[in-house]
Amino acid sequence: MEEDDEKIVSFNNGMVPNELTISDEMFEHPLLRDKDDGWQAIFGVNTISSYRKRRLAAKLMNYVIQDVDRLH
Repeated sequence: MEEDDEKIVSFNNGMVPNELTISDEMFEHPLLRDKDDGWQAIFGVNTISSYRKRRLAAKLMNYVIQDVDRLH
C-alpha cells in the first residue's frame, strides 16, 4: 500500500488460498483461506489515476516479491 498524506493511492488486492488453483468456491466463501500460510494470489494492483506513471505498482510488486523471498 502506498500513501500520500495518509491517503491510500495504490494497493494490491487478492487472497491467500490454501491451494495453488483458485476455485469459484473461494469467491463464494472467502473464509476458505489461511491467513498464516498458503499461496498469495494477486488479482490486481490499483492506483488512483492522478498517481499513475510513478512506478507505484512496480514498487508494490517488488515489496511482495521481497516479502515472499524473506518468508521462504
